[in-house]
Amino acid sequence: MPKRVISKKSIVTGIIKKYCSIYGIGFKELSDISGMTIDTFYRRLRDPSVFRIRELTAISDELHIPMEERMQMILGDIKGGNKNAE
Repeated sequence: MPKRVISKKSIVTGIIKKYCSIYGIGFKELSDISGMTIDTFYRRLRDPSVFRIRELTAISDELHIPMEERMQMILGDIKGGNKNAE
């Protein structure tokens, strides 16, 4: 069976949307907290590779995102390693 590839975009936007929903925080509030305009925030969501680490850190802090998911946002799918190595 072919391996399902999860894009970094879907990882980052999925995690951010998940915790926004949990804590009831809107994108406008997150953009203010991370020091960018709402237009820039939406541009970054469309292309998460251009998020700066400090922006992701501010967003993660505000949304109380656990460390494992923070690392997924920065590094991509860290669980998808070689299953044969186990």
